[in-house]
Amino acid sequence: MNLLSAFADPQRQVPASALVAAVLVSPPPLRLASETIENLIIRDNSPGIPEAIDRLFMDIANINRESMAEIQDAQVEEMAVNLWNWAVTKRVGLLISEEQKAKLCHVACKLVCMCEGSVASEEAIQRQILMNVKTGKGWVDVGNTLLADEFFQAAMVSLEELYVRLMQRSSTEAHLTMQKIAVEKDLFKVLSYQAESAIAQGDFQRASTCALRCKDMLMRLPQMTGFLHILCYNFGVKTYNQNNYEESSFWLSQSYDIGKMDKSSVGPEMLAKVLRLLATTYLDWDDRECYDKALSTINLANKEHLNPAGLFLKMQILLKSETANEELLEAVMEILHLEMSLEFCLNIVKLLMDHERESVGFYFLKIICEHFKSSENIGKALLLHIDMLLQRKEDLLAKEKIEEIILGHQTGRQLRTELVGWLHDILWKKATRSFKVQNYADALHWYCYSLRYYSFDQTDLDLAKLQRNIASCYLHLKQLDKVL
Repeated sequence: MNLLSAFADPQRQVPASALVAAVLVSPPPLRLASETIENLIIRDNSPGIPEAIDRLFMDIANINRESMAEIQDAQVEEMAVNLWNWAVTKRVGLLISEEQKAKLCHVACKLVCMCEGSVASEEAIQRQILMNVKTGKGWVDVGNTLLADEFFQAAMVSLEELYVRLMQRSSTEAHLTMQKIAVEKDLFKVLSYQAESAIAQGDFQRASTCALRCKDMLMRLPQMTGFLHILCYNFGVKTYNQNNYEESSFWLSQSYDIGKMDKSSVGPEMLAKVLRLLATTYLDWDDRECYDKALSTINLANKEHLNPAGLFLKMQILLKSETANEELLEAVMEILHLEMSLEFCLNIVKLLMDHERESVGFYFLKIICEHFKSSENIGKALLLHIDMLLQRKEDLLAKEKIEEIILGHQTGRQLRTELVGWLHDILWKKATRSFKVQNYADALHWYCYSLRYYSFDQTDLDLAKLQRNIASCYLHLKQLDKVL
């Protein structure tokens, strides 16, 4: 059953056709609205539905209670409830957009509120609250936050009125407490939606005020902790993506603080995720004063839940804050002791090299090769080592490593198939660089390494091209007897 169905009196169900008949003598806007509503409900597969919805939405602005003086509240209310129920529950399979649905809820809500003045019953006020909140949220979801705020404000007024009435008739302390909690649940919902609307409008002051009011209510509404935690996290993500790091840090800090209030609903993995983004926010803020905050935040994240992403981020923070090599060495050794994967360790090496911390990078790479020497993927570390050495013109050391790989192949420690191509690519690039600067002897040396490995492992290497390259080197060296 639709939520509004509970508010409809079965004794006064009025067919849509009867509603239209009742308003035939009404002013044109209301008559047109009534006819449009009937058409929507009866012929709900008509291709003209979008146009009818737009017309109805525009007409509602010209209708007020005075223009409906000849019609009883019950009739207008029934028309509104029928329209609401059709929009919310009978649109399955229909090509109605979320914006069109919001327009229908807008019209239905306006009609209901016209019928329920200062003498409205508690039940009627509760209906107004429900419809205003849902309509406002519908407008937020389609991006019309100004219209949304109008409905949220109307819901707040109704909540205040309902609260006063409940206080006046509550008989016992227990009953009073129960009624307060019921109202606070709706208030919490409205405030959270107002915060969402404010964020969309870039109004940080209003958004934070609403969110902090929600936070103050969590002691009485602990079941809403997880919701508010995620809401603040989403605000943090949104403002981070807008490069608004100050606001993002506020929202992410709030998300973490709120999440800690109920660790039964917010796990350590999520808390660590929030802290990692907060640390990233401090890092990207690019203010030296924020680096310490970033480091302490990521340490807290790794304490909450250890994750490779947290360890990698910690290394990024240390590098950007120009940490001394000794501290970097401690950090990389911690990574090794935490039994991180070979792939992860190699990514740390690349990060160190990219930041020109070569001494730490090569030291860590040497330790990695020893630590993972029995791994079937050790070839990745060896090839990365060779590549890094060649990039830094450490040719003699690179040749030693290549000889190790060739020796390993001869003694049963072959490179994995997917790594063989990488080895040849490294060798050919080095040979090409030497050839371009007319160092033909050096180019020949690297091409010959490739040929030697090919003799062991005849992969899909372009042998003919390799032989032509070698011949070209001999030709430039004037060793014509070796060209053929």
